[in-house]
Amino acid sequence: MKRIAVFFDTNVIESRFSHEKHEFLFHEEIKPNSLFYQIKNCIRDNGIVDIVDLCIPDLSWREFKLHLLENYRERRRYISLQKELYRKAFGSTFGINYEFKHETEEQYKEHFETLASEFLSQNKCKLVSYPKEVEFFECLVEKCLNKQPPFQLARNNRKEYSDAGLKDAIIVDTIIRYASEHDCFCILISNDYDFRDIKDVRTCKTVDEFSAFLEEQSYVVNTSTVQNKLENDEYLKDTIITSTGNIYDESVTEFYVVDITDEGSWYVVRIRCVINEVIYLIECKYEPHSNELLDITYKKENE
Repeated sequence: MKRIAVFFDTNVIESRFSHEKHEFLFHEEIKPNSLFYQIKNCIRDNGIVDIVDLCIPDLSWREFKLHLLENYRERRRYISLQKELYRKAFGSTFGINYEFKHETEEQYKEHFETLASEFLSQNKCKLVSYPKEVEFFECLVEKCLNKQPPFQLARNNRKEYSDAGLKDAIIVDTIIRYASEHDCFCILISNDYDFRDIKDVRTCKTVDEFSAFLEEQSYVVNTSTVQNKLENDEYLKDTIITSTGNIYDESVTEFYVVDITDEGSWYVVRIRCVINEVIYLIECKYEPHSNELLDITYKKENE
């Protein structure tokens, strides 16, 4: 089966104590939000760990690192300010002792690199850098000028400009390039609303959306997904109807799966359909990974 590369955006690999922008990030360890673990569990539960690569765009990782550093600065300033306010209020009756294990920003950056190495190793994630070729950025400039998603038309002081979304555009085109070079499906896991209009990259905001993708591409196969596939896939329905000597058009007024038997590597499917008022009872084998039908037989019930 085709490999899948799952890319995690910044808003998935970081989690805060609350939804407020400037609240605490976790600094003792890299702790993604729950969606990261839900996606990992979904991959594990469906037995596709060996064909899935967990990826983080290098740009998202750098943004995450910057968020941590900014949050570190904010928290240090906040504690220092609170200490002074309490000292002003209580005078000599107030005393507090505290320490940061990483007193300088350089020490904190070294701390982050240690955490990063552990996180990437433990979760088997890899960082994917954006291409450095001139052609890559010329393509981005063209998209920017034409206001193609995720570039947005923004307004500031009565002036319109279309370069909002540069970071997102680099991430999207990095993923597109990766899919082409590795011949794989690429999924972006992100809560960012700016990705809503992207057509070239599949974006999932929830584990249910990710599960739906797996079902659509037959990575998850059971009797329910097989039924859904045969009742909605135009290619399969056309193949089945054609095998009866008919054409798949408006003459087909009824088509549904009656029964499915799991035979291990394939499914035996029984279908009832009505074509030109004639009832057809059809039986076939369906191989989900190749999306092919075998041994199609049928009989007419009311001719």
